Order: sequence, then C-alpha cells, then structure tokens
Amino acid sequence: MTRESEDKRKGKIARRRVLNVAAAGAGLAVGSGLVRGFPTIWAQNIKDIKLVQVGGSYSNIVEIANQATKELNFTVEMQAIDPDAQTNRTLTQPKSIDINDLGTFLLYYFVGRNIVQPVPVNKYKYWGETLPIFTKGEYADGRKVSTQGTAPMKIQYYDSKEGKKFATQPTEWLTGVYHATVLNLYQRHGDRVKIATAADFNGTRWTTNALIHQVPAGVSYLLPAGAVMRLFKNHNGDQAVAVKSAPTNLDLAASRTGDKFFIHAANLNYSGSIEATFSVTGRTVMSGRVLEIAPEHPRQEISPLNPAVFDPKEHKLPAGEKLKWRFPARSVSVVELECSR
Repeated sequence: MTRESEDKRKGKIARRRVLNVAAAGAGLAVGSGLVRGFPTIWAQNIKDIKLVQVGGSYSNIVEIANQATKELNFTVEMQAIDPDAQTNRTLTQPKSIDINDLGTFLLYYFVGRNIVQPVPVNKYKYWGETLPIFTKGEYADGRKVSTQGTAPMKIQYYDSKEGKKFATQPTEWLTGVYHATVLNLYQRHGDRVKIATAADFNGTRWTTNALIHQVPAGVSYLLPAGAVMRLFKNHNGDQAVAVKSAPTNLDLAASRTGDKFFIHAANLNYSGSIEATFSVTGRTVMSGRVLEIAPEHPRQEISPLNPAVFDPKEHKLPAGEKLKWRFPARSVSVVELECSR
C-alpha cells in the first residue's frame, strides 16, 4: 500500500472504533478504542464509511454484505480469515477491524492483554430468555452441561471491567433474597444461634464470599450476601421482638432498642410487590423509614463496573393514620419504626 493510499484510507476511518464480538451467544468483547462510545455519523458523509467484518467463512457471506451496503448506504465489507491470522491481526492491528467475529476458543489469547472489555449482563435485553446452556451452564431440566473443551460458561464471564481473567459464574442479586431469609431464620432463633454469617469473609473469586477482594489492586466490592449482612447488621435492635402476622411471601424478623423497632424483610415474590401495614402492640407508631435493596432487574449483576449497585436506598414512610409500605418484588429491606408509649 502506498503512503498516499494509506493516508486516504486513514482519513476515511478516522472516527471508526473497533468492535470485537465473540461468537458465543453471551460473550461480547469490545476493542479498547470503543470505551468512549460510537461516533456520530452525519448523513452527508455516510457514503464514505466502510465497516470491515473479519471472521470465519461461515459468518462472512458476500450476499449479506452486498445487501447491507445497498440498504445502509455505506460500505460493508466481509473478510474471511483463518483463526491464526485473525488472532495475530486482533493483537497487532485491532483498529483495522470494525466487527470481529471471534470463535470462543480464541478468547483465551486476549484475556489480560487489554483487548477485551466485558459488558454488564443487564445490558442484554433478552438475557433472561437466553438458553440456560449459555447463561447457567445447564440444560432446561437442571442437568449440568459438560465443560470439556471451550464451553460458553468458561469464557463468557469476566472478573472485572478490565477483563483480566475469566470468572466461573455471574454474580447476581437473586441470591441476596435467599441470604436475607437465612439471616432472618437465624435471628428468629437467636436463643439457639449465637453467631451466624451468610458467607465467608472475603476472597478473590468465589461467590460464597461476602467481599470480593481485588488482587493486587482494584475496586473491592460486596457481593449480595455481604450487602444483605451489612444492611441487617447496621440496622438491628438489642432485643428480639415476635412478629404476630405478616403477608404471604414476606419473610420477616424483628427487634428493638428502646422504642425504636427494626423489621428485616425479604419479599420472596419474584414478580410482584407486597404491601404491609405496621402496628406495634402497646405502642403508637410515630414515624418510620425504609432502607431498601431492590434492583430493577432480577438478575442484576455486580462487578468493579458498578460496585455500589446493591447499596440500600432510603425512603421515608408516607404519613398517615397507619404507616404502610409496598415492598418491591425480590427486594430486601429494613423498616425502622419510631414509637411512643
């Protein structure tokens, strides 16, 4: 390629960013140049844009490229390439590729090389409808899928936003509701259970930890178990209180310090909210507040990209003759009630 043609080529792709898309159904890796987002393309110069897709012969179909070029009014070029050449080009000339259709087995070469950037699971609109073979590593009936070879579960999850190494599974909020019910069970039987925890303290990998500790450096964060433990520990009374009644699917445990009462609540309903009215025998409820962990997405994940996503949100109980609150689906909450005799 001559210097003149190279300069002209650079001028045409100056605003282009690299997009590397893994072939696995759930895997997605983007070139480091994409961090700032896609460029704005003005209508008058869109015809000068060329998008280059690189991948195996199975995904590079000339007829598709021609039709896309015709309908989009800019050039789509598909280049078939063997895996070894694709790996070398991705590592040494990533900006020469716009759409990189990578085979799953190639991702091992890019981890830890500042080539991939994980995308949070909740960015996938239909992730909940994706086959569990890809999302959980199991069949629809619950049987585990073999992990021999390059199974999707082995290469589609990453431990951090930098994509330094793979993770064995996603870390999602749904486990938080389970941990809350276990802690409530412990508290209701506090006369027998003197010391209780929902997780190991910290670690670098396993979701049984309360805290993921980044080694040698990075953002450490609480997993769902740790987030629930912190919430219940920081808002708890000195004495146990019996719960006389509660709505179906609302798991409760109560305590108090003086005239301040604490209710630990876990909504076990996956898709529906539950309303409850509060009253305390022998007391008048004067005011209250709710500290709530209620992610919008049931499979909300946590990572160094969003380490505060499970921090509780505070709400004041609406004033009225009787204080009540509607607990969102899958939420874990603490209700604090200020009472008088």
